[in-house]
Amino acid sequence: MAIDDFVFRKGIYYGTLLCDLKDGKPIDLLPSWKQKHVTKLIQNHRTIQLITRDESLT
Repeated sequence: MAIDDFVFRKGIYYGTLLCDLKDGKPIDLLPSWKQKHVTKLIQNHRTIQLITRDESLT
């Protein structure tokens, strides 16, 4: 699974996109980038074996 956060509205509203690394298709879209929301979603997807995240500052 790949995780990337993005902005709906800069400085106000952020989200998190989760994608399947094998087929590149979205798994879920969270209307938040807070750790507690992402952790809860990951815990609910028991089949996840690997998670990657882009830590780029740009």
